[in-house]
Amino acid sequence: MYIFSNYQVKSLLIGFLGTLFLLSSCSDSSNPGVEEAAALAAETEQMDVVGELALKNTSNDVYRYSTEIPEDWTETTHIADDGSVIINMYQEDKIASVDLPITIQSQPAIDHIDLYPKGLNTKFPYGENLRLSKYNGKVPVAGLWDEDKSRVFLLGNGEVWAYLLYPEDRPNGWEKDGFIFAQIAIDNFSSECYDEITGDLKEIQICKPIAGDRLQYYGRVNPESRAYVTHSLAGLTFEN
Repeated sequence: MYIFSNYQVKSLLIGFLGTLFLLSSCSDSSNPGVEEAAALAAETEQMDVVGELALKNTSNDVYRYSTEIPEDWTETTHIADDGSVIINMYQEDKIASVDLPITIQSQPAIDHIDLYPKGLNTKFPYGENLRLSKYNGKVPVAGLWDEDKSRVFLLGNGEVWAYLLYPEDRPNGWEKDGFIFAQIAIDNFSSECYDEITGDLKEIQICKPIAGDRLQYYGRVNPESRAYVTHSLAGLTFEN
């Protein structure tokens, strides 16, 4: 178990490693093109096959959950001075250049599942996103989540690259704002910024999403990463 100061956790939350991943409060996508792409992606979506990689069980008696994760993933728990808890699940050899705890957001090429059973006073990624209640694609264990609070984050092609999930029924040991953030690795990642007023493309260095500029992420989700992240999410069970 690792213990981090508030300063370290906050610094990690607003940091980025070579790629712009800005943070904000969540709002539904205002880009019809991305919404149409998401609808098309949902129509043609197929379940990824987990393949040959061995899986192992993981569980937590304090926060009352269990699931399956790949054999070469590990799980670590980090506690901040204010009592905030971050539980990371990740492939260890992929995060050599990333400080723990893994937070929102890390490098887009990294897949990870993070549980915040006590919640966290932070904002979430800019970029296109939809509430589950407005998303027509497959969601791991759809009935488990609060569909108004939970969200999917979308690439420009409509693929889901991350899930922000709030349990519908609070598990034992969780606080009401507890949530899960799961990121799927993105291949060939890039981002573009569009001016709030004109809609014109603008330099990413002067992009101001907090002022209304629209930030859009591009690339393709890695199929193997998607298979394992969604498999682990689908296997989650909670004891209430």
